[in-house]
Amino acid sequence: MSNSCIKFAWEFDGKGSGKPLAGAAIAKQLKSKTLAWVHLDANAPETHTWLEQKMPYLDRWVIDALLATETRPRVVEVEQGMLLILRGMNFNEGDNIEDMLSIRIWADANRIVTMERRPVRSIEALYAKLEAGKGACDAGDFVTHIAQKMANLMQPVISEMDEKVDKRHEETTKELS
Repeated sequence: MSNSCIKFAWEFDGKGSGKPLAGAAIAKQLKSKTLAWVHLDANAPETHTWLEQKMPYLDRWVIDALLATETRPRVVEVEQGMLLILRGMNFNEGDNIEDMLSIRIWADANRIVTMERRPVRSIEALYAKLEAGKGACDAGDFVTHIAQKMANLMQPVISEMDEKVDKRHEETTKELS
């Protein structure tokens, strides 16, 4: 089976860095007690099969939620792990910023699975931080890093929208008086 569904994978060292994983080492590391992360392309046809074969310990509905075409933001605790679906603004070139994109995350103490249908800058930024030795140390830290990065990317856009709404409110108030 091809691994073209895997965008990248990482083994954490617990100090903010670690090393990239490839091939059979990915599934092996995801079964170990050392934290590992795999980032998958939800559009790739083989992603579903890869998850079922390499991560059979994931509940079927978790796999379905990670791969769903349409998602809604949510956080669901499942046994020893958590399913998170987060939404962010679309900063991809040529796309509308209002066309929200999602990042789907399964995290437990020893493994993290993230899934995207379109590139997500927060994921790319987190990978770069790991490469630089300044990334997440554990699964909770990983989720916090992603949420913070998504919020930080959105803040300037939200502030600009807020200013436009305030300006329009002032104009409307003046027109009505």
